[in-house]
Amino acid sequence: MHRRLIEATRVDLAERIKPLAEKYGTMPFDMVLKDLQRNGVKADRPTPMPSSYKSLDYKNGTVDIPTDWIYAKSDLPEESDYACAVSVKEVGEALHMPIFVTFLKKHPDQLSDDEYHQIEENCKAVYPKFKKAINREIYYAADSTYRDNDGYIKTQEEFAKAPKIGIFLIDSEVKSEGLTYGCKIHYKDEATIKHMKEIT
Repeated sequence: MHRRLIEATRVDLAERIKPLAEKYGTMPFDMVLKDLQRNGVKADRPTPMPSSYKSLDYKNGTVDIPTDWIYAKSDLPEESDYACAVSVKEVGEALHMPIFVTFLKKHPDQLSDDEYHQIEENCKAVYPKFKKAINREIYYAADSTYRDNDGYIKTQEEFAKAPKIGIFLIDSEVKSEGLTYGCKIHYKDEATIKHMKEIT
């Protein structure tokens, strides 16, 4: 996972756990369990599965994606090993960003910051409103500070409330969970399947 997303996940989990820790403190586990069962635990609303899909060809075969996803050109599909989704986790004000699909020669975890920014720019090129997410993004920098895309230092609180732009591998092994939304990869042959298992 790219270090930006690692830090975003860490802060997100901390924010989710904090109210529980404040409420229950050192209360015995069985009492905590009873309280949770009695009052219920608020769960995230499940994302509805798409009703229709479209197919895109790339080096390793074909990927089926929801019809409302937007294609953002990065590397040439016929030269790319990886089909990826670009998604914005919206915190605070809803930006209502679509999900993008792009193709990469590199695994998304191996992207440099410059390559990461270029993919964001590719999304903005086909969907100009994506600029809103880029302008509000705050990331965890190499010098262990929080910075916006202009290089200005921000606080951890500002970081926690900022939208998170993630680039995720569409994994053929997971067809209906998380960000894959039922996407499916049809590899062109057994040799490709073996190759992808070796490099992912």
